[in-house]
Amino acid sequence: MRTALVFLASFALVGCDGGADISDPPASEQQAAPADEALAKVEIPERFRGVWDYEGSTCDPASDLRTQISGDQIRFYESTGEVVSVELDGDKAIVELAMTGEGESWTQTSALIHSAGSDTLIFQADASAVNPDVTNNRKRCP
Repeated sequence: MRTALVFLASFALVGCDGGADISDPPASEQQAAPADEALAKVEIPERFRGVWDYEGSTCDPASDLRTQISGDQIRFYESTGEVVSVELDGDKAIVELAMTGEGESWTQTSALIHSAGSDTLIFQADASAVNPDVTNNRKRCP
């Protein structure tokens, strides 16, 4: 028991710095934590996630139209897009991506359209070009 008390007393002294000011750092040095971690995290909804390929393709990993969508990124044949923002409108998600590939960097705003219960995803690399008459349909790969 005496050993435990000596240990605790010495441990308490280690934390003591001789009366130095231990107040919070100035506001300029403090980092604000998000009020709610879930609100701070931007993700593509689950229904859009998975591996997709052009309708007429075999889902082969070497397919140049194969697309892998996760919550925080979209991986293409020779590039990757990190999710910056997601805006939902019914069956459509407008996703802003910070793209990198082949030594280049750019931003891209893409549209993903997926109806509930469907295994087809309409993918438009340029969200402003969404046109129901011109589609880039992709099927879900196993």
